[in-house]
Amino acid sequence: MEYKEMRENIEKMANENYEDLIKAIIGFEKGIDDEKVLSEIYKEYIDNDTFTLLSEDFDYMIDEMKELGKIGENANELEEKDDLVNIVGNIVGEVENLERENANGEKFKVSNFSLVSKDDDGNKVYTNCSAYGDKTKEVTNLKQGDFVKIFGQVRTSIDNNGKEHKNVRVLSSKLLKAVKDMDKSNSIDNLKDEIKELKAKIEERELDKYYSDSFEQSAQIGKDINRLKSKLEKAEYKLEKTSKGKEKNSILGAIEKFKKEDKGKENKKSNHNKEQEI
Repeated sequence: MEYKEMRENIEKMANENYEDLIKAIIGFEKGIDDEKVLSEIYKEYIDNDTFTLLSEDFDYMIDEMKELGKIGENANELEEKDDLVNIVGNIVGEVENLERENANGEKFKVSNFSLVSKDDDGNKVYTNCSAYGDKTKEVTNLKQGDFVKIFGQVRTSIDNNGKEHKNVRVLSSKLLKAVKDMDKSNSIDNLKDEIKELKAKIEERELDKYYSDSFEQSAQIGKDINRLKSKLEKAEYKLEKTSKGKEKNSILGAIEKFKKEDKGKENKKSNHNKEQEI
């Protein structure tokens, strides 16, 4: 069936029964067979002017319905949706907020950041994340060490050297606890995590530069390496400053405690002498 014939058939179906057509498209694309669920989604789609057909909002709604038990997951559905992930962890480093331009010359916002979380065995796992367009509003002001929950889609790409890179496209995010509400020791741990990740990235990019195909590619990678090294220097300086501050506070605290204890002993001694004089 050619495009024009297919389009004419779709237009005919839309004129005859628009609701069932939309439900059929959503059901086909999202793997949902329950007509009651599809009817509920369709009603939300009609009532909400911000919804566009098969937008990311459908994914949010479907996930919410799954959490409420309205939709059961089967093995095939899980296999199809295994690229959707929930990650809870701490922001590593700074959020990089950029403005890009698409092929049509339209500008859009991008926010890149990394998360450190733990797997089932307690090992640290680093995840690179990117938010686009309106989704950047939720992550733009996140700070290093902030404890967040990210729901997104894993995207996999392969570079010119055949190396696989994974990135999570943010579909929704939530700040669970700001770093300002955490103790300083946790901040130090986050700085150490950032330094470790930056060193790993620098090593990876230096390897990419070694195997680069052209002078232009090598020059671009060199700029990336210099940017990462600059971040590494700042992180190491911040760690040193934070660690010294903590040590200073600990020493001052000990001195203050000793001073109070010594003052207490002097008061007891003074009271004892007064009693003897009486």
